[in-house]
Amino acid sequence: MIAARFLLRLGKWLYSLGERLDKSAKPNGNPILNSEVDAEAPQEELEDEDHVEGMPEDAPSFKMAGLSERVTGKSMASLRAEAIQLLFALHAGHVIAAEILLSRKIGHIVDNANSAYPESSEQLRQLNQFITNWTSDAGSLDAAIGLLRQIELPDAPLPDVIEPNAEEAELGRQLLERYEQSFNQQVLEQTLGQDD
Repeated sequence: MIAARFLLRLGKWLYSLGERLDKSAKPNGNPILNSEVDAEAPQEELEDEDHVEGMPEDAPSFKMAGLSERVTGKSMASLRAEAIQLLFALHAGHVIAAEILLSRKIGHIVDNANSAYPESSEQLRQLNQFITNWTSDAGSLDAAIGLLRQIELPDAPLPDVIEPNAEEAELGRQLLERYEQSFNQQVLEQTLGQDD
């Protein structure tokens, strides 16, 4: 179900991206490098059908169980599969962005070569920087996917795998509680940091 939603959202995003690229092919239609165009022609916002009402925009697009529930109730192999799917979505976005920016760079170079009045090299420098950033991050995401795929995990929740006794289960509960507090703190700091 999550995979189907992901593919549907990716398809909508790619369709929207194609429409934006078609618009950006018009003169002065570069949304990354031309802020005046953004102010004049607001782009359509994609409606995320899976977005959880009341959550920030950078929150997961589907309702996720709490950290404790995932650790104790979901199969370890299932958690890995979900993580890989989300990393693939990030990776796809980065690869697509890098390719589009590379195509834009080639177009910029060709236009400048054919123009009697070449534009400044600042746009080319910015494009090179964007391409480097997106490509580098895509490589990091690809490496993370590769590492996750190598991890062999059982198709059972953690408590079923290690079968803790009562004392160990209590220790695990306390450790998970502390971990979840730290996790929630990091999420809060990230959210507040993005609001500034």
